[in-house]
Amino acid sequence: MDTARGSRGYERAAILAVMAGWLTLAADARAQSTRGSIAGTVRDEQGAVIPGATIALVSPRRNDTQTTITNAEGDFEFLNLLPDTYTIKVTMDGFKTAERQTVVLNANDRLAVGDLTLELGAVTDTVTVSSRVVEVQSRSAERSFAVDSTAISNLAVNGRSPLALTRLAPGIANAPADGSNLFFNVNGSRGGVHNLTVDGVSNMDTGSNGVSGNINLDAVEEFKLLTNSYQAEYGRSSGAQVSVVTKSGGRDYRGSAYWYRRHEGMNANSWINNRNRGRAIATDPDSRVGLKAINRQDDLGYTIGGPVPLGGYNKDRNRLFFFFAQEHQQRFTPPVDPRLVRVPTELERRGDFSQSLDNTGTLFPYIRDYTTGLPCNASNTSGCFQDGGVLGRIPQNRLYPQGLGILNIYPSPNDSGAGYNFSSQLAADLDRREDIVRVDWQASNAWRVYGRYFNNTNNGGSGLGPYGFASDLPLTTISDIRPVYNYALSATGVLTPSLFLEITGGTVRNDIFIHDADGTWNRTDLGLSNLPLLYPGGVRDDYPPQFIFGGRSGTNPRMTPQSWPFRNFNQNYDFVVNLTKAWGRHTSKVGFYTQHSLKDQSGGGPNNGTIQFNDNPSNPFDTGFSFANAATGVFDFYEQANIWPVGEYRYWNAEWYVQDNWKVSDRITVDYGLRFYWIQPQYDQAFLTSNFVPTLFSQSQAVRLYQPGLDTRGTRVAIDPATSQTLNAAFIGRIVPDSGDIANGLRTGMSDDVGKYLIQDRGIHYAPRAGVTYDLTGRQDIILRVGGGVFYDRYQGNLAFGQIINPPNIITPRITWSRLPDVAPSNALLAPITLNALNDAGEVPTTYNYNIGVQKKLPLNMILDVAYVGSIQNHLIRRINLNAVPYGATFEPQNQDPTLSPSPTPGGSALPDDFLRPYRGFGNIGQSMFDANANYHGLQLQVDRRFSDGLFLNVNYTWSKALSRQDDDFSFSRIDEFDKQSNYAPATFDRRHIFNVNWVYELPRKESAGALLGGIINNWQLSGGYRWETGAPYTYGWTVAGVGNRNVTGSGSEGSRVVITGAYPSGHSGDPYGMIPYDILRPPAVGSIGLESSRNYMTRAAINNLDLSLQKAFPVFGESRALKIRVDAFNALNHTQFNDVNAAIQWQSMTNLTPVNLPYNAAGVLTNPSGFGAVTSVRPARVMQLLVRFDF
Repeated sequence: MDTARGSRGYERAAILAVMAGWLTLAADARAQSTRGSIAGTVRDEQGAVIPGATIALVSPRRNDTQTTITNAEGDFEFLNLLPDTYTIKVTMDGFKTAERQTVVLNANDRLAVGDLTLELGAVTDTVTVSSRVVEVQSRSAERSFAVDSTAISNLAVNGRSPLALTRLAPGIANAPADGSNLFFNVNGSRGGVHNLTVDGVSNMDTGSNGVSGNINLDAVEEFKLLTNSYQAEYGRSSGAQVSVVTKSGGRDYRGSAYWYRRHEGMNANSWINNRNRGRAIATDPDSRVGLKAINRQDDLGYTIGGPVPLGGYNKDRNRLFFFFAQEHQQRFTPPVDPRLVRVPTELERRGDFSQSLDNTGTLFPYIRDYTTGLPCNASNTSGCFQDGGVLGRIPQNRLYPQGLGILNIYPSPNDSGAGYNFSSQLAADLDRREDIVRVDWQASNAWRVYGRYFNNTNNGGSGLGPYGFASDLPLTTISDIRPVYNYALSATGVLTPSLFLEITGGTVRNDIFIHDADGTWNRTDLGLSNLPLLYPGGVRDDYPPQFIFGGRSGTNPRMTPQSWPFRNFNQNYDFVVNLTKAWGRHTSKVGFYTQHSLKDQSGGGPNNGTIQFNDNPSNPFDTGFSFANAATGVFDFYEQANIWPVGEYRYWNAEWYVQDNWKVSDRITVDYGLRFYWIQPQYDQAFLTSNFVPTLFSQSQAVRLYQPGLDTRGTRVAIDPATSQTLNAAFIGRIVPDSGDIANGLRTGMSDDVGKYLIQDRGIHYAPRAGVTYDLTGRQDIILRVGGGVFYDRYQGNLAFGQIINPPNIITPRITWSRLPDVAPSNALLAPITLNALNDAGEVPTTYNYNIGVQKKLPLNMILDVAYVGSIQNHLIRRINLNAVPYGATFEPQNQDPTLSPSPTPGGSALPDDFLRPYRGFGNIGQSMFDANANYHGLQLQVDRRFSDGLFLNVNYTWSKALSRQDDDFSFSRIDEFDKQSNYAPATFDRRHIFNVNWVYELPRKESAGALLGGIINNWQLSGGYRWETGAPYTYGWTVAGVGNRNVTGSGSEGSRVVITGAYPSGHSGDPYGMIPYDILRPPAVGSIGLESSRNYMTRAAINNLDLSLQKAFPVFGESRALKIRVDAFNALNHTQFNDVNAAIQWQSMTNLTPVNLPYNAAGVLTNPSGFGAVTSVRPARVMQLLVRFDF
């Protein structure tokens, strides 16, 4: 066994022993604490410190009091506090009592309330400050952002997910407006590197590092975001720490009932729909194209909280509290833009392509008959099908019945346009119920406990489907069922007056079942029972293959049942314990955290099959048109996995830390710590996954491939070079049976060559963190803050899951350039197999982030924050093709197919790609490497006023640059040494400028108004948000019909880039059909290696969005009860915001640079609204939402 792996065995054993010890104390749970602390200093009027003063911290909501005494330096601190609004009372003989009310502690806060000054006088006299006082952050240097319940309940949040609040914070890019996922970017991070907790317990799906369960905003007390240089007590992920705290009960019964309502009748139609409708009714007044899509939402719910009635035990209503919330959601949410695809026409379904249009809208009846060996194009139709003298009509005896059956599973055209003839904007149906219950118990003066449970029932259904199981047209109802539950249990105790213990545990589980709810999308009902299969036993529930049509025919009518059904469960058991000691001017903390994740998931391989019919000039059977290929049984490739595998994925995370907060002097505080990580690689305990290790590949064990040759009659055949056995030419490139090891270089986790993790266990990692704050004036009104640290990431599980498609347990042969009539299980020969691989080094993604900034108090209870924020990210994940065809390979004389006539097109007569790869017997081998890097530099400015006296206001601006070579874990790098030269550029999530304003403003009341007038003019509230954000970067592309990578770079796997002869354009303009120029573009030369231009040098149009809300409250029998009616308008001004642009220029040929996909024809008529340079999608038009709520 590898000594590097074995040497860490003692470390793992020690860690697991510690885990076992902890787990005897409490149920497993992973958590990041939500508790915070409050500290300050007591002084007299001359500024001298006052030791021995009594400090009482009161929670009015819970009628709970904690006390402490100031130390010799006059300092005090309360630790392990739940987020709440507190009152501080200071008493000392000879001085008046000082009381500060409305002290708001957010989750994870280290709140410094500054100096509390005592005046001489009787202790029975009280000096009270009742309004909220916001202090600068003088106790730590982390970058954070918080929104409390008052602001949350009054801000219009699209989608009503707490994660939508991330858009309010500086440094956040690419966050979805509806808060639907965790794949936003924080200070230049990649998406999916964040940690989401609810009440301190994980709410993560460990496959994608996404969201597990949903919490609606009406159940949320507070939202907190830590983005940079946070303390050693936080871990698991290297990005943001996202904390959601649910509401809890108090000594009074409080609650609400509410109804959120949306209907498309209140909304504006999109710019694209309006355009398409105008064009459609010009020729068909009855057309339904472009009508507003169904967009409906009914969210009904209620909340209630208060003391638990337990007779004498809770008679003072300060021991036991409950909170309960339930919400029912019925939502029909359409995609923002219509889905436009190309389906077969009525003639094409019968094998007649005489009237077929290509992707530019040009007539294309040139359907090649490969048996003639003659040309088939506009200038020479001698090799084209022309049954009965009709060019493009295929004779009946050449049609393949199952191929025609495939064409007939799609709906008839209902629209027209270049590259498409079918449009749909079908709404996804979501029926969800959310239940939340929380109990808080003040067991004694020393111990406080809370428990919380939430449950989601998620029953989704759509004709368009979710993520990797999607469709672009309604063919059946794709059901997406996802129940979720989440438990949390937490206790804090005062062991001694200066020693505090916190233990938190919990678990989260989600299940996913995606399938055909109608039960009609199967081979039998579709009439495809006779479609040949490579592995009949791999098919589940009679699902058909995925069919792919593309190239000249237009936009693929996507439907993705190749790996149906999808089943998954993901359960995380987590545990955290923190011990805090206050001594002198130090607050020290140690803690331990562990997470155990279980995830069983069906494999993503094509067990039902995938058949691609795209036109490909290198395919000897190709007709030149994808639908005609299907009609004649010709395919570009066909692949199918032999089984439907289910992996059993597991891992442990174990982390522990030490940290100290040291108030060096009244003006300097140092925060420093060290976190230790053991991040166990995620592995499959069923040992179905395997890894390809290049050093274990043996050329002597490599399989043989059938090579092209000629028989004695001069007929092209497939020949075994070792035995001279011949087969039909359709088998060229297939694997000769028993000629070698089909798992050559592959090892499962049962092999000592790779171990069960398939990669190295990197052992213990060390993450130092430090921060310094300095009070520049000594008055706690201007604070200099400097912080930094090292952060490691638990990368997504999808990397491990992808290994399940590999041999030897799972076989997924890909047959290229052949005919369906020649495919049968009895004579099926394996083709070279595509693999996933992990680089053995398996380094852990590492981020070094840092900031330096100043916070300053401003008038009107506002805080100004100005900071430079940066990060360096190393050991990020990228992909590289280990088995790529080398540049120029198809041009080499020795790589030409001797059975083909020399082609005038470079590379046109070369051998198939699988003969040109370094690892014979395999197709592409996509290996995940752990060595990519990126960096971020940003200037962030913020003015923040927490909600007080009827006003919440936050204004922030970020000026930044995020640079990388690859932007996510699945982005490929080049195969040579020029990756930095080619790809180091702004990341796709780089947003140079982001400006945000968000506010809640309660209009002033006129108390002197009478009941009638006051009822009209009082209790109005205006809230909203404005966001301006630079558009996403993007890059030009290019195509020429019949020309591929093999003809330009000499590699079927490696591409080229367009030549730009002028300055890089901005990427956007006011003309929706001329966003980018085309006259500066040229195709690359033959022999290109893809260095003609960089990437991401243009940006899409900016986000420029205003949301507004207007609310009127009607008090009912007092101010504590009110009926509220609110109208929310998202994109209130209905500002058209262009988004995606068609940036792929298509030329007539490599020598005739006439663009064939421009929006306007030569006469200046708009014929292709989605042509090159045109806007292809827009951001949502105005959406209205009505809220009716009763609060009590």
